Order: sequence, then structure tokens, then C-alpha cells
Amino acid sequence: MDQHRESRQRTDQGNIATFRGWNEKSPDEQADSMVRKCISFFGAGNIPHLDIGVGGLVEVDSAFHIHLVSARDFQNSVTPQTWSLAHDYAADLKERGVKIAIFSATPQGEAIANTRHALLRFSHCLGTDIRWYVPDPAPRVCHSIEKMQRILQGISSPEEHITTDEELQLLNWVYKNAKHHWLCHNGPLRRAQEGGVDIVIIDDPFLSALALISKQHSPKRPVVFHSRMNIHIDPAASAGDARTEVFDFIWRTLRHVDILACQAPSKLKSRLIPEDKVFYTLATVDKFDGRNKDMKNLDLAFYGRQFNASYLNAGTSAINYPEDEYILVELARSPSFQQAATVLDAYKELCILIRTSSLQTSLPKLLFCDRQTHGYAVEEFSDFVASQIALKMNDLGSFISVKQVKPPDQLWNTLLSKAAAVILLSDTEGFEERFLEAVQKGKPVIRTESLGPYRSLVENDKNVFTVSIADANSMARHLFKIWVDGQLQQQGKSAAPNKTWDEITTVGNAVNWLFLASKLSKGETIKPSGEYIYHLAQQDKAKETEI
Repeated sequence: MDQHRESRQRTDQGNIATFRGWNEKSPDEQADSMVRKCISFFGAGNIPHLDIGVGGLVEVDSAFHIHLVSARDFQNSVTPQTWSLAHDYAADLKERGVKIAIFSATPQGEAIANTRHALLRFSHCLGTDIRWYVPDPAPRVCHSIEKMQRILQGISSPEEHITTDEELQLLNWVYKNAKHHWLCHNGPLRRAQEGGVDIVIIDDPFLSALALISKQHSPKRPVVFHSRMNIHIDPAASAGDARTEVFDFIWRTLRHVDILACQAPSKLKSRLIPEDKVFYTLATVDKFDGRNKDMKNLDLAFYGRQFNASYLNAGTSAINYPEDEYILVELARSPSFQQAATVLDAYKELCILIRTSSLQTSLPKLLFCDRQTHGYAVEEFSDFVASQIALKMNDLGSFISVKQVKPPDQLWNTLLSKAAAVILLSDTEGFEERFLEAVQKGKPVIRTESLGPYRSLVENDKNVFTVSIADANSMARHLFKIWVDGQLQQQGKSAAPNKTWDEITTVGNAVNWLFLASKLSKGETIKPSGEYIYHLAQQDKAKETEI
């Protein structure tokens, strides 16, 4: 038998030649094997398995064998000016063979993970060399990371502190992964002459020790840290304060970072890195992923039936999709019972306003939704809501429910598409993406935090309301206006297709990183001056046009 029939060749990726002697098999045997191979691609909920390759390389879309979107689709999602920016910087990087590596702690679960998948998908369409790496998981380290996140967000218990052992455990985990995966032959953290990359982007604060490792092996290679941390630090906090301890630990590992790309300007900037090295970015929403894409009525009906079935299986009070109208309340990883009580009070007042008004309209239902893949126990929150209902509004119990929405993402898309209004009660990591998801669908949104950098994007949007965390009266009045003002709801539905700004699209997000990579790989100095990277890219291209 020929050698190529005896064993796989180096170019064989294993997706077609699934076993030896493939050509000797009959057509029906080949068909049976291919069916079994296709089935193995999918897991629970018919969702394709996430592929992690050698060295922790994230194989997006099964190494791009799954085709979800084309370059033309991306081009049609933005203005010609933004497309030109992305195309020109990508052409420069391809011409010079610049390689970029992104490091993050997890390939799935958080809103930012979907953004990375979309970025790599777009990069593949452009032909640029951007790769994404994740470390081997370690349960004990994951526990420490979650603990640090709770401390930084101010939702931990007062006696909860990070220990020296946990700090060392985290550092050892990073060094171990770097040594075993990323510093080996042709590893991304090797020098560029030895197969390493030209630009390192650290996309997780708990992998920040990679900055020092990168500098030790290639001192002149630029290292960028992308910060999405929502840190609540009291300026008057003492040295022994738990948040200060975690904050200082992260700072010590970030000393070797060249540039900080910060998503939230008020959260993490000059104390970590001098202001002249800080750039700003916006949250990103991908129009083509399962959470945000436009879905046909047939698809909405399919996932709506799945949602209804989940209620029947759990034996809980149901929202009958799509007949029932409902207000959607999205929960954070660790929701505040106080905020939940405010929403319940506002809902009770809303029902009173509707019942005492002269309008002939039914009561909306209230749906608390959790779509986190890990974190707090939703049962505990459900018990709190049930106790509040029994105490304050027993007659409304059948109108209120708490539901954990699991994958696929299209299920959340379906719920958001039908919601009469959306309430966001958190500013924790990932909630800005969820705010933009609702806004771009034209949904009325009530949030308890200021609009911050998104104020200019929604300043003319009459569907966005801000209230204080404990102001149930204002929340009820906004909900009443949304509910009874059919014109306002119709404005939201008709305006949805136009509510996508280039800065928050996948192409706009790519402009940020392609611009930085293009300039830094040439050794050029960039002065941020408190600007957003996207705006700097526009200014840079305008100067080139003038010349």
C-alpha cells in the first residue's frame, strides 16, 4: 500500500481523511463516516464545539472551516470611510508580514469573548495574521480570579482578601503556560526572528505577567494591555483595603506594558500607566453573531418555542412567547438584591398606573434574565424575588419570573427582539455591550448608570433613560410612558436598522487594533492626548490624504 494511504500527511487536517484507507472504502461507508464526523462537531443545543488547538490557539469557527460571514457582509455593515480605514491598515500589515497575538484567560462565556471571535473572523476575511491564545484551565486559579473580580467590583464580603499564596499561584500559572506553550519553538512569545509575533496584546488583567515575559525575550516588542476592568476604588481607601491590594498586585505586573487601551476612561488609567500612554476604546457589538443578527420570523418562532418549553420543563410560571408582552431585566454576575427590590417596587407602581389609567391595555410581565455561564446561583436570587412578591405584591406573582437563559445565543436574541423594554442594573464588565445590543435593536432602555462615552451616540435617542439605583418612582414613570406611548415604541422599532455606529461595529473595533499594530510595528510614536483610538486612526488617514 502506498505511503500516503498508510498514514496522514502533514497537510492533512483530519477533517476529510478521517481514517486510513479512505479511498478503499465504499461510497456508503464514506457517507456514514462523514455523517459521524459532522455530528461530532456539535454539542449540546446543536452548538459547534469550541476548538482549542496546539499551544492554546483558539481555532475560531473550527479553524475557519465554518463560514458564517463574508468580507462583503462586513463591508456593507459600515460606511465607506470606515471600511477604507480597516482595508488600508490591513494592507500595510499584510505587506510587511506583521504578526499579532492576543492573550486572554477564556475563549468563551463573557461578552468580550464574542467580540474576539468576531475580530478574528474579520481578520481572516482581510488576510491579516492575528492569532488568539488562551492558557490551560486550572480550577484553583479560576477560583482566585473570580475572587479578585468580586473584590474589584466591590461585591465581595468585607473579610474577603487576596492572599500571597493566591497571588503566587496566579503568577505560577501564567509562567507555566508561557513556558510550555508560548516560548517553545516558533511560539508567539519568542523573538520575531525565531517565529514569534511582532505585537503582543494582553486582553486580561490576570495574564498581565506576560508583559514581563515578552520583554525578557524581545525587549523592543510593543506590548498592549486592553483593560475592560470595572474597578470601584475609594480614593481614601487604606493600604489594607482589599480592592487596593488587588489593584496594586495588577499594577506591579503591568509595569512593563507599553500602552493601555482602556474601554472605560473613568475606571483604570493614570494610576496604572502615565496618561500619555493611555488610549480609549468603545464596547463592540457584532451584527452577525447569534446575539445580534437579524432573525427571520420563522427562526424567532423556533427559539420562542424552545423558551416556552424550558418553562414547562422547570414547572415555573411562564411567559408565553410571543403572545405575552414583557419587560426584560438583565442580571449581572452577582446581582444586587437592593436593585432587584427597586425594580419590583417600580413594577408594582407601573401596574397601579396602568390599572388606574383610562387606557384599555393589559399588564406587561416582568422577566428577570440571567445569561451568565458561571457565577452566582440563580436559585438564591429567585428565592429573594419570591419572598418580595409574597411580602409586597402577591397578586402579581404570576406576572413575574426569573429565568436563566442558556446557549444558544439566538435564544437571547429572540427574547431581546420581543421585549417591550430593557432594564440594566449594573455597570459590571460586559454590560456596555448589552446596552448597545438593546439600543441597536431600538429597544427602550432604562439603566442605572450614566451614559459616559456613549452619550454622544444616543443623545438624540428618546428611548434611553437613566435613573438612580434606588429611584423606583422615576423608573415606574419611564416604564409607564414606554408602555402606553405607542408612538414611542413604534419610533424604536422603525429606528433600529439605523442604530449601528461604525465605532461599535466589528470593523470599527478592528480599525483600533490594525491602526495600533501598523504604527507600533514601524516603531512610530503615537500621542493619545485622551483620544479614542478610532478617532486617532481617522486623523492619521486624513493627514495622509492631505499630503
